[in-house]
Amino acid sequence: MHNSETAFKVKIFGDSHSVYFKREQTLALVFDYKDLYDLLEVFVFHSASVKGLGRSVSTLNLQDKILDNLEQNDIAVLCFGQVDMDSGLWYTRFVKGDDVSEENFIEECIAAYQVMIDMVKRKTNRIVIKGINYPSLIARGKAIQVHKKVITHNIKDPVLLEKLEKLWRQKFPHVSERIELVRKFNKRLEAFCSENDLQYFDINQEISHENGILLEQFLPSLPDHHLADSILTRKIHLEALKKIIDFQ
Repeated sequence: MHNSETAFKVKIFGDSHSVYFKREQTLALVFDYKDLYDLLEVFVFHSASVKGLGRSVSTLNLQDKILDNLEQNDIAVLCFGQVDMDSGLWYTRFVKGDDVSEENFIEECIAAYQVMIDMVKRKTNRIVIKGINYPSLIARGKAIQVHKKVITHNIKDPVLLEKLEKLWRQKFPHVSERIELVRKFNKRLEAFCSENDLQYFDINQEISHENGILLEQFLPSLPDHHLADSILTRKIHLEALKKIIDFQ
């Protein structure tokens, strides 16, 4: 692990998919990763989008919350983008009526990350970004059911809801297309990290088949857009983080 004599913490900021970094109560896991857990502080912002990072004013006020919890010498680990690729793109297309291309939407997300990185660098230059996970909802019908609920929960207009229902059925992609979207985003995110001298990692190689379909031990049994929350899922997150901060 990091050999600096200066005290530091590893501060993880992310959406609900970053919850797996939190301290687990299973004694064996706590014991195995005690040194790492002692460094970790995890800040979970449910439903937080990477595009929200780029706004000077956002509903969740993410910028202030992140900066207020960072100190000099901390390692900042940012875990955003899953919400954007799972739901944000479809909200933009179906609800806002903006038929943005995948490439342009991804670039908007990267631009938002750039705004956040420039701000975080005022506190620390030690920044790590985690790529997003492959989709946990394999069946198209289940994916529509879950993501549609997320996107339309504040919409009350029955005419609009009926219109959106048709759009979902006609245009929401199958899992292979959603996997490809994740690959495009992560590839662009990794290039962005390289351009900005940041560390990048993701866990997809550990949780999926070569075609991007998740291994069954990481699939939730109920319709859920998160990985199955198991000890193995948490160990994989911790191992990946441990490797990357060894390079800091």
